[in-house]
Amino acid sequence: MKKMIGLLMVLTLGLLPQTATSLEQPDQFIFEDNQLTWQAVEFAETYEITVNGQVFERDVPMIELIEEGSYSVSAVARGQGFEDSMAGQTTVEIDYDQDYLFTLNEEANTLFWDAVPQASHYLISYNYAFVKVNQTEFDLLTIDTDTITVQAVFPDGSKTGVIGLILDVPEE
Repeated sequence: MKKMIGLLMVLTLGLLPQTATSLEQPDQFIFEDNQLTWQAVEFAETYEITVNGQVFERDVPMIELIEEGSYSVSAVARGQGFEDSMAGQTTVEIDYDQDYLFTLNEEANTLFWDAVPQASHYLISYNYAFVKVNQTEFDLLTIDTDTITVQAVFPDGSKTGVIGLILDVPEE
């Protein structure tokens, strides 16, 4: 009789609807190099990301934000066999400083300057030529000019003002 009651209980429990476990809420948001990332959620297969009301689906805990502005972002973790997580939320402000002033220096045939915050690269100009560089120095041994300019470029394509330097070129 006890075995029969136990079997009935197991069968009855098997027929009751099972509630799915919710995934953890995305958190630990970090905005760096124009990428907003967050801690990956265990068992999450995708993330529903809402940026200022526009919805995106990603399979990685990251979204790129490039344009200047204010962003309200939420992320929901989703996984098969689990309830969606609660939305993790954050805000991001992007303000590129196009008026940022930096100084060019030349030493030992190398042109160098301080990094411009949030710049994605720099445009170097000399003799009507342009060179794109990602670092904050440039080898002057490869060029023949007495004037050189540098301009920082931001991820959205906006730029700082042009900074120039007249080089000391020995006369022959």
